[in-house]
Amino acid sequence: MTQGTPLYRTIFSFFLEEIAERRLKAGDRLPTELEIAERFGVSRITVIRAMKELEHRQLLYRVKGKGTFVREDLDLRNERGVHDKAQSGTGQDPSGAETAANVALPLISVIMSDLEQAGQDMLRGIEHAARKHGYYVSFHNAMMDPRVERSLLEKLAQDARGILVYPCAGMENIDLFSGMTIRQFPYVVIDHPLEGIEVPLFSPDNEGGSYEMTRHLIGLGHERIAFVAPGLYLHPSLRQRYKGYCRALIEAGIPVRPDWIESADWTAVSKPDALLREASALLERWLSGRSRPTALLAGNDILAIHLIKAALTAGITVPEALSVAGFDNLAMTEYLEVPLTTVSQPFYEMGESAAEALIRLVRDGIPIAGRQLDTTLVIRESTAAPHQN
Repeated sequence: MTQGTPLYRTIFSFFLEEIAERRLKAGDRLPTELEIAERFGVSRITVIRAMKELEHRQLLYRVKGKGTFVREDLDLRNERGVHDKAQSGTGQDPSGAETAANVALPLISVIMSDLEQAGQDMLRGIEHAARKHGYYVSFHNAMMDPRVERSLLEKLAQDARGILVYPCAGMENIDLFSGMTIRQFPYVVIDHPLEGIEVPLFSPDNEGGSYEMTRHLIGLGHERIAFVAPGLYLHPSLRQRYKGYCRALIEAGIPVRPDWIESADWTAVSKPDALLREASALLERWLSGRSRPTALLAGNDILAIHLIKAALTAGITVPEALSVAGFDNLAMTEYLEVPLTTVSQPFYEMGESAAEALIRLVRDGIPIAGRQLDTTLVIRESTAAPHQN
């Protein structure tokens, strides 16, 4: 094996030569993927990668349940034609240029649950990594709709060499994801884990970020801290943030109060006006009693922004009467009427590292591991010591 040659190219070149030299003839059945993997000492995914390249060059075809065969319509009597097909895959095209029909575009696809600012930052990181390795990227927006996500997954798993996906919440498409895992299709997941499926995950330290923010509020003197995360039981990342919040309170000897945890799903009212009404109703409920929270930790910045707006509209000063913290560090939070204290996620780095890993998996067939990236606190003007009654 030539040093530096991807493993799948060795298999690819071997079968090209077998076909070109007529040791494999039209209609012949190839060994199974497992048999090829054992022969070359590689993973099955490496074999699949090589077989796909041969299919792209119209040399092989698959029959479900029967195996992979040399195409019967190859003109094997025209030895020159077969050699040309082989050479087009090895960089030895006799015409000096490969035709588009014989070259598989090095394409990875990205499915985002929504193209908010965080998604745009991730896409920049993905594109940077892909460009560095000579790969193209197609971007797709699932619009927070599992049905759209399903349609995209079904199509892209046929066309792309690998997929990066920021999944929609819920279990609706678990059959597709598990099927991709079973057949070893290359894909990685960003931010939201697929519970029950072992797949490389690239995410921020959700629990650690929430833990540190809660400790920051406790350090300011707050003991009555509420947690706001609508959709808590749908989103694994929000549950991790909730876990960090609870851990910090318990370590400080502060009991977790169920009446100061908002977990009802607000996704049906995600428009700004509706979110503001929900935030206003929540504040009215929490702040009307004698024992009321002095600080709120929101599961994301969008929630925190609406909570601040609702508080100011109700005449509640932030941070004097109520501290509010978020999670994400969206660009707009720095320029709010009350700049938001928040947890910064490394969106660009998340996208870049996920794309780097996926390309290694696609190109070399070497198993990869996910990565958890550190978050950082961004302290601004929306948090302060609690008002002394």
